[in-house]
Amino acid sequence: MAKLIDSDEKFRLLFEHANDGIFMYELLPGGIPGPFLEINQLACQRLGYSKEEMQQKTVKDINLFHGNRKEIQAFMAKLQATGYGSFETVHVAKDGTPIPVEINSRKITIGDKEIILSLARDLTERKRAENELIEKNQELDQFAYVISHDLKAPLRAIKNLSQWIEEDLASLATEEIHANMKLLRGRVRRMENLIQGVLEYSRIGRLKTPSSACDVKELLLEIIQDSNPPSQFRIEISSSMPIITTQRVKLHQVFTNLINNGIKHHDRTDGHIEISSRDLGDVYEFSVTDDGPGIAPANHDKVFTIFYVLQPRDKKENTGVGLALVKKIVEEQKGKVILKSQLGEGATFSFTWAKGEV
Repeated sequence: MAKLIDSDEKFRLLFEHANDGIFMYELLPGGIPGPFLEINQLACQRLGYSKEEMQQKTVKDINLFHGNRKEIQAFMAKLQATGYGSFETVHVAKDGTPIPVEINSRKITIGDKEIILSLARDLTERKRAENELIEKNQELDQFAYVISHDLKAPLRAIKNLSQWIEEDLASLATEEIHANMKLLRGRVRRMENLIQGVLEYSRIGRLKTPSSACDVKELLLEIIQDSNPPSQFRIEISSSMPIITTQRVKLHQVFTNLINNGIKHHDRTDGHIEISSRDLGDVYEFSVTDDGPGIAPANHDKVFTIFYVLQPRDKKENTGVGLALVKKIVEEQKGKVILKSQLGEGATFSFTWAKGEV
């Protein structure tokens, strides 16, 4: 049988062949890092120093302190207090090349000495990919803005021209001409709404909005007022609505689309919508229930598909974006949307929403 490798040799093999740079140094009195005691070959190669050169240096000599001094100080304080810590920083190679790294460290005691064992993972490729993604998102935002502007401008012109033509033909226009002009402007509004819906859908998950304390009942009252339901339409809000810290803009979008959906697709002007909430521990579950025509189970998944509509657009004006927006926003917030409905029995849209920041 082959001779087993002794423990010291095993340690040395693992140490030298690790996929991360490994540094060991003593923590001197006052929390000051001492010179490196051990450095694996990968760390030396990455920084361009020999082991002998590295043993004359400390973590301060290889870190780019400009811009993240506070983070490093916080990291060292946590390391002293808890015995472990992690953060991102930038190492500087011998030739001046900056190397973004993620540091994971542990404090161990050997005799009367405090030793820090740190693993440094090279983030160069990940940072390059992140920067490329940022650039692509910026290009996409610019593209969306240009497309929106270039499409909306001629739509506004068409709307204005139809009104001018109708005014010029005031003495000659028949009922059919008036109806056709109204139909034309309706199509223009549909296209404007569709463009806006697609823009909002494309931005979900890419634009971070600030979190703040949100009184959900006040938010709902604001949405209901803006929705302007028929005078006989009743919308009730349960008394259990919470106050949560969240991205208010996104919660506003979700409730707006669900409430407007319940109003727009109701088959009566005296319909009823009830909005309720339940505390499920880490999340709240909000429900919007209407007593409208209902949705067949076969269409439950389809209604969340962008551009899908249950009724022809000529019969019921709809972009087919609203519920797709709801689903995408809720899932981006780590929640779920559930639809419970049968034809002729109304519909309940429920979604979960985190109590704090996601």
